[in-house]
Amino acid sequence: MCRNKNDVSLKEILWIYIPDFEKEGKITSIKSIPNKLGTPGDYWQETSPCAGFTVQDDCPWRYEEMSLISFTPQECRKNKEMSCEHLISYIRYQNQNEKQEEAMMQFFTTVFTCIVLSFASLTVSRDIEVIVIEPIKKIVDII
Repeated sequence: MCRNKNDVSLKEILWIYIPDFEKEGKITSIKSIPNKLGTPGDYWQETSPCAGFTVQDDCPWRYEEMSLISFTPQECRKNKEMSCEHLISYIRYQNQNEKQEEAMMQFFTTVFTCIVLSFASLTVSRDIEVIVIEPIKKIVDII
């Protein structure tokens, strides 16, 4: 899980593709991050169906519920002579909670818009009745 300093929600990291210093700095997928020495288990483990540049069909999250972030060091972007154009790290995390909150806000916006339009319609129809239709009825009655 990672935590953004501006956001208190936690995001589950699904896949990490960074230089592996145990493999002489070769960029590769990190399968797991072990706990401290003497502690059983892993601190983090990749979600295999969601790992890689293409997501498999059996990934538990929809494609829209995941985000892929890439990072290239500034030195590589500024200085093209460093020949590190392939030095790009990637991380994929799930943002299902954000998407659910966004969907709820869109739902509430739709409901609010319907209420405002209904109120406006009732108000306008009453005004039309008073300003336009009643005078026409009076004229017709007079004629």
